Amino acid sequence: MARADTPASEPAPPAERVPPPSSIETAAGDYERTPAFEVNVLWPFFPGGLVDLKTLVPVVRTDRADFRGELIVGLHSDFSWGPVSRPVDKYGKVSILGSKVGYRQFLLAGIHVDISVNLGWRHEEKNIRDGGRLDGFVGRAWLFAGYQHEFSPKLYANVRGGGGLHLFRTDRFGDTERVFVPAGDVNLGVRF
Repeated sequence: MARADTPASEPAPPAERVPPPSSIETAAGDYERTPAFEVNVLWPFFPGGLVDLKTLVPVVRTDRADFRGELIVGLHSDFSWGPVSRPVDKYGKVSILGSKVGYRQFLLAGIHVDISVNLGWRHEEKNIRDGGRLDGFVGRAWLFAGYQHEFSPKLYANVRGGGGLHLFRTDRFGDTERVFVPAGDVNLGVRF
């Protein structure tokens, strides 16, 4: 039995409908990007001995697929082993340990460009000029363009082509360093 001072029950308002993402948004892959860990899966085997590990931190338009930007921070090493290692009699026995910093800019549909700089320590034994040992700092800028495919919001792969531009080398034969080195790579990335 209803009391006189209680209003008649009113129908509940309809539940708020959130429209599904449009097919354009879904195809473009618009979602919030989180930091990622990326590893080069080609260079350790071809040419061999190179390891490139990167952390990518979204900094520009982080919730968009197109025209977003990511900061690159990482580590680089080169120990010249593998099926296409540089012959000791032609290049000496070289090892490099360094850090990497750079920026990746996405354009449209996974196409991107990036620039990074490797800075580190270079050690060489059996130098081809005098047979001696060399130690010093080295710097090289890397310029790449490529395509990134998103398998899911957490997993992606990219393929890139470009090259490295010699910046400096502080040992006594630093002026003999190759100025430009062409390169291509394949990377696998996982977002945290």
